[in-house]
Amino acid sequence: MNQQQRQAFLKTTKLFGATPDESLKTIADQFAIESFAAGSDVVRKGDAADRLFLVVSGQASVHEGERVLRVLGSGEGFGEMAMLDDQPRAATITALESCVFLSLNRSAFQVLLASRPEVSQAILLVLTANIRSNTESLAQDFEVQMQLERQVQAQLRDLAEAQLATIFALSKLAESRDTDTGKHLERVREYSRVLATQLRHKHEFAEAVNDEFVEHVYRASPLHDIGKVAIPDNILRKPGKLTPDEFRVMQTHAELGARTLREVVAQYPGNQLVSIGIEIAQSHHEKWDGSGYPQGLSGIGIPLPARIVAVADVYDALTSRRPYKEPFTVERARDLIVEGRGQHFDPAMVDAFLSVEDEFRRIAQALADG
Repeated sequence: MNQQQRQAFLKTTKLFGATPDESLKTIADQFAIESFAAGSDVVRKGDAADRLFLVVSGQASVHEGERVLRVLGSGEGFGEMAMLDDQPRAATITALESCVFLSLNRSAFQVLLASRPEVSQAILLVLTANIRSNTESLAQDFEVQMQLERQVQAQLRDLAEAQLATIFALSKLAESRDTDTGKHLERVREYSRVLATQLRHKHEFAEAVNDEFVEHVYRASPLHDIGKVAIPDNILRKPGKLTPDEFRVMQTHAELGARTLREVVAQYPGNQLVSIGIEIAQSHHEKWDGSGYPQGLSGIGIPLPARIVAVADVYDALTSRRPYKEPFTVERARDLIVEGRGQHFDPAMVDAFLSVEDEFRRIAQALADG
């Protein structure tokens, strides 16, 4: 490739196409010719930026590992930015086929910029155009990405709502076998949300209780008695007081419910909602003083979601009609909750309950059984 051919070629490139012919004559002499076989690296990411390259023939891939950033063809170049800011190569360039390049070393490039203002101006115009083009391309890519993310988010919301609806339906199925519970699940989840939200005002729960936690407790609380689906009808639906043996069978619903939900998590690991449901199902009958079941946990050894639901569940049981009892007044229910402070219930849960007792009353009225 003689000097005249180099000059003619440079005139076709983006980088030097606007350079005056007289300057091109001088520039053309500064370029060397380099050839690369297919599959060979022209430069590697992290290499020193010692040369600027222009593709004369063939194609080369600009890539980071397996991710291809772009493919260069005849007339296109790379390395001008690295030559200007003296930074290492930002990507690897690999010849996709036999390639011929014109290359310009750093010292010659700097002499050109210093001695030929028109070259600097031409390169500046090209770089500006490249930046504008890249910005527009990034903006388009960003908008496409945002649209895809919005679609994915909408699909995830739909999927999550379907899962939540299924979970609540399963909980209602378990409850339907116990004919005297009415709107128990609806009330318990509302009580649980109010109580969990109140805990956010207490510094000791500031890290554990956030919006996501409150929503998970609200959504998972209906799972607390899901294990009752495995309790025999003659015990579950018995109108009178259970015998000690029958009560022991009834107590198994906590572990049975947790075991069922663990099987769900085994199939769909990482589901935080169901994981909280496991804690609630297994531990909502535990007591602060360790006298509860099924594990005899005590104090903060009882998972926080279970401590919340324990208050909500007992309050609803106290204020609801059952075949074996009339509903207690809200005043009597409050007194019993307070009596259980530090024994049945976490003292912090009782304190939170007292702060939102009026909201509990409004929920009880709004969701009263017909």
